[in-house]
Amino acid sequence: MTGVDLPGASEIEAMVGAVDRLPFILVVCEGPDLTLVACNAATRAMLPGRELIGRPIRDVIADLAGQQWVDAYYEVSGPASR
Repeated sequence: MTGVDLPGASEIEAMVGAVDRLPFILVVCEGPDLTLVACNAATRAMLPGRELIGRPIRDVIADLAGQQWVDAYYEVSGPASR
């Protein structure tokens, strides 16, 4: 052990709740296809009725394809994540 105190379950739950309440869209993606692994309440509110988790972001927002910010998201994800 390094002497660093790790957060307990209740602290982690509080942090997750705080992230979920952030007033802007927040997504966490992984892999070369940018598969959505987590998102907050603002994201779910902006994309109601869509299956989000476990799908590539391009599939989740296919109706927005061709818009500059979608391509920019892929661009800033960088080659390190691919």
